Amino acid sequence: MNQIYKEKNMSKKYYSLQDILKTNCTFNILLGQKGNGKSYAVKDYLLYIAYHEADPFTGKPEPEYQFGYFRRWDLENTAGNVEQYFADFILNDDGRERIKEITEGEYSTIVCWQKKIYFANIDEKGKAIRGKLIGYSFSVARTTKYSSLAYPLIGRGVYEEFITTEGYQPNEPSKLVILLSTIFRRRDGKLFLVGNTMSRDCPYFSEWQLVNVPRQKQGTIDIYHQKTDSGEISIAVENCDQIQMENKLIIGRRTKMITPGQWDSEEQPHLPEPLEHYIIKHVFFIRSELLTYMGRILKKGPELLLYICPHTRDIKDPEHTRILERGFDLNILHNSRLLTDKLKYDLIISEMIRLDRICYSDNLTGTEFKSLLKKEGNFA
Repeated sequence: MNQIYKEKNMSKKYYSLQDILKTNCTFNILLGQKGNGKSYAVKDYLLYIAYHEADPFTGKPEPEYQFGYFRRWDLENTAGNVEQYFADFILNDDGRERIKEITEGEYSTIVCWQKKIYFANIDEKGKAIRGKLIGYSFSVARTTKYSSLAYPLIGRGVYEEFITTEGYQPNEPSKLVILLSTIFRRRDGKLFLVGNTMSRDCPYFSEWQLVNVPRQKQGTIDIYHQKTDSGEISIAVENCDQIQMENKLIIGRRTKMITPGQWDSEEQPHLPEPLEHYIIKHVFFIRSELLTYMGRILKKGPELLLYICPHTRDIKDPEHTRILERGFDLNILHNSRLLTDKLKYDLIISEMIRLDRICYSDNLTGTEFKSLLKKEGNFA
C-alpha cells in the first residue's frame, strides 16, 4: 500500500472505507453525521485508483480506473460545482495538497470540461492545462441523455447527497439503476451513495427494501441482497461511526444531526400530560413501506387529541384493526363501505389532522409522520 495513502486513511480521526469495501457489494451506502470524512474518503479512493490504476488497499491492478460523479440535477452538475467538490484536495484545512500527494507531484488540481473530469496543472498565466482524463459527471435527471454513449473505463462512481429534504426525481432509484446499467454495461461496478442523516423518508430505502435503516446502530454495516432479472445485486449500508468534531459554528436544533449523526427532526408538540391521564377511545395504525405508526384518539374531559408514536412489533388482530397503508384515504366521502364505527373514527382522525390537534411521542416521529401525511395521505 502507498505509504502516504496509508497514513491518511488509517487515522481514527476520519472515516475509512476499509470495512465497507470488504463486503464487496455493488451499492455502498454511507450514512452519518455531516463532516465526518465520508466524502473525503470516497474521493481519496477514487482519485488514487484514477492515477495509479490500482486499488490502494489491495494493490490489485484496476484497468477500469475512471469514475462517475453523480448528482440529482443539472444545476448541481456544472463544471464549477464539480471542481468545487474536489477543492479540499487542492488545498485542505490542514494545508495539505492531496492531489499532489496522490499524483506524486505530477498534477496539482482537477478541472471539469464538457462533463469530463481531468487531473490538471495551472500554468504561469493561470490557465488550466488538462492532463489525464479520470472521470465523467452525470445528472440523474437526464438518464436518457446517456443511453447510447459508452464509458468502458468507468468502474466506480459516487452519488453525493442522495438523501434530500428538497424533493426527489420521480422514480429516482429506477432512473439511477438504468443510468448505471448504461455506464457499466455488463461489467461489474461499484457505486458509493453518500448521505447525511437528514431524513429516513427516502425512496432508496423503501424501493430497495432496506428495512433496517430506521433502526440501524452507528458503527454497523448491514448487507442486503436483491434479486434481479440478471442475477443478484448486493447492497451494503454503513451507519458510520460518530467522529469527534470541533466546529463552533454549529448551533441550534440541527446540532444533533450534524455532530452526533442523529436523524434530522423538527421540534414537535408532545402530550401535555402523561398518557395514563387520558382515556383511549380508538387505536389505529398507519403503515409506510419502512415505518409503522400507532395512532390513538385520547379523551380528557370534553377534549379529544390525536397521539402518534412509532410501532415496531407485529399488529395484533390485524383483521379487526384499522390499518391505513400507502395512499391511505381518510376522506369520509370516499369510505362509504366502511363499518359505521370506523367511519366515525376516520372522520374524527381527519378532523384532528386538519385542526393540527396532534401530539407525538418524539420529534423524529412527528417530523416523519407529517412528511408521510403530505406525501401519501388523503384526509381533506
